[in-house]
Amino acid sequence: DAHPMRTVAALRALLASPRDRWPQAIAALYRAYWVHGRNMAAADTIAAALTEAGLTSEQVAAAIAANDDPRIKAELRERTDEAIERGVFGAPTMFVDTPKGEVMLWGQDRLGILEELLGGERLPDPVALEPVAGRTLDLWYDFASPFAHLAAHRIDATARAIGAELRWRPMLLGALFRDVGTENVPLFTMPECKRRYLGQELDRWSLRWAAPFRFASRFPMRTIQALRLALLANERIGELSLALFRELWSNDGDLNDPDTLAKVLDGLGLDAQQMLADSSNPAVKEQLRQNTTEALQAGVFGAPTFVVRDGERRELYWGQDRLDLLVDVYRPRGASTEA
Repeated sequence: DAHPMRTVAALRALLASPRDRWPQAIAALYRAYWVHGRNMAAADTIAAALTEAGLTSEQVAAAIAANDDPRIKAELRERTDEAIERGVFGAPTMFVDTPKGEVMLWGQDRLGILEELLGGERLPDPVALEPVAGRTLDLWYDFASPFAHLAAHRIDATARAIGAELRWRPMLLGALFRDVGTENVPLFTMPECKRRYLGQELDRWSLRWAAPFRFASRFPMRTIQALRLALLANERIGELSLALFRELWSNDGDLNDPDTLAKVLDGLGLDAQQMLADSSNPAVKEQLRQNTTEALQAGVFGAPTFVVRDGERRELYWGQDRLDLLVDVYRPRGASTEA
């Protein structure tokens, strides 16, 4: 309830603790904050955590007293400066040495990638489940999002893995951002170190999902007509959406150019002339606006977002890097993962 709490005293006490007890001390300090909600600025909270970690009373007393030690204060400042110099912009951040050089990973949800980089093997993709009655998976997307491009390449396999009916739900991401109070292009508001990292993440996930990718030279791209065309594709919406994503994020095409859109439509055997004309139909425009309103009502705030409905249960997941988590949640324990 008291979040955020000052943690400087706890960090200094950790630095003054025996290094061989750091794993236990770190775990105990986290429990004090995030499980028990104790006052992390209080000496007795820190002392109790260090005692729980197995430090002797003398070691605990020394660690608490070291809060006023200039050397400990300087060490914490130096470690923070090192983190900034290495490109850290949030916690937790991890660095791992690989044959191709050092890799930085941000977020606890990157531990699976860390394990792979350290030599662990990925589990095989799960086989399809029999369809579960009433279970649906909505993909809310806009072609303007490179992360939605990655998700689109994985979403069909994800739906089959949890036995859900997949529903492609195009929306106007810019209008959604406006309504929820987000900058129109969040990437432009981030510090340079975070933008640089996210560029590396896009490349990393494109390899993981086998989704050819290069950042669009016309970013941000106006995608309204392309989204209307997706709606007009009806039962072929997934097929067309994937093709439009690839045109923008694999081929650096211009989705604001009618000739480019016609080329994509023709490539799928669709009636390009008729669909381009119909994309100006007021009913299609209204359908896209209504989709965006429904996304807002569903709690969507970015792309890609996945909404799973399973009977009375409804859950929202944001980001293509949540697809594995979604499968873990909705796949029965013990279900085969081998194809």
